[in-house]
This record gives sequence, structure tokens and C-alpha cells, in this order.
Amino acid sequence: MSDENNKLNLETFAEQKIKDILPWREQPENKEIWSEAVEGYKNGIPGVVIAEWLQKEHDCPLLVDSIRKGLRVSLEKA
Repeated sequence: MSDENNKLNLETFAEQKIKDILPWREQPENKEIWSEAVEGYKNGIPGVVIAEWLQKEHDCPLLVDSIRKGLRVSLEKA
């Protein structure tokens, strides 16, 4: 017995799925933050400092090692 009024529209459904399937750094609301982190890493800010900033200031759920690896990979792709 589903209620038609409780069904999600496509845009809302897609937003929820994107959060489930995309890595944190690729989610639309985090792309700019991640770009700032990569730029800082490129300019010499240590990965561990950036990881702490992402975790404390932007509620990034990733572990420090995952962030550091992601920064290295992102820098290699740039």
C-alpha cells in the first residue's frame, strides 16, 4: 500500500543515489572543496594537514590515508 504522495520525484531520487554511489570528493557539493584541497597540496601544504581540515571543517568522512592517497592521485591526473 504505497501512497502516491510519498513518492520522490526524479531529481530528489537522483540526488540521494548520487550521495550513495559517488566518492565524497566527486559529490557536487564537495567538488569545489576538493579542488581547493588539491591546489593546497600542489602548493606544499602537507596531506595530513589538508586531511584534518577536510575532516574538521567540511565533515569529510574519509580516513587520513584515503585523503592523502586521493590528493596524490588527483595531482597526478592534473
